[in-house]
Amino acid sequence: MIIYAKVDYDHIKNENAMPDDINYQPHFHEKYELLYIIDKDGETFYNIGGARYSLQAGDLVLIKPGTLHNLQIEPNVKYDRIVMYFSKEDIKPEQRGILDSSNSLYHIQDGDGLKKIFDVLLQDEVLFSKEEF
Repeated sequence: MIIYAKVDYDHIKNENAMPDDINYQPHFHEKYELLYIIDKDGETFYNIGGARYSLQAGDLVLIKPGTLHNLQIEPNVKYDRIVMYFSKEDIKPEQRGILDSSNSLYHIQDGDGLKKIFDVLLQDEVLFSKEEF
């Protein structure tokens, strides 16, 4: 997949989950959301369109536009995740069908090419300024 426009990127690290945080309430976006779990220290679930998934380190979650979803996490659990948002207009039309027919949850193994991409992103966060990144 080649994204050729704006991607909103956020690395949320070592925060303590607060159950009343608005981010944990069911919601939806007009964009795709890509969530990568780097690490966590407690039970973590993701509810997507009526299905509930138990998340582990290395899980990649794809939420399609307009899909009701929310993170369900115990209070004070520490976690480390990357979240990216991009719109349908941000990807080539022929790639939209691939995303729209994809599963919601994938577990990325060490050595997988996708894992390497996230490893490079984490390295680049340190190497580059926020503007350069």
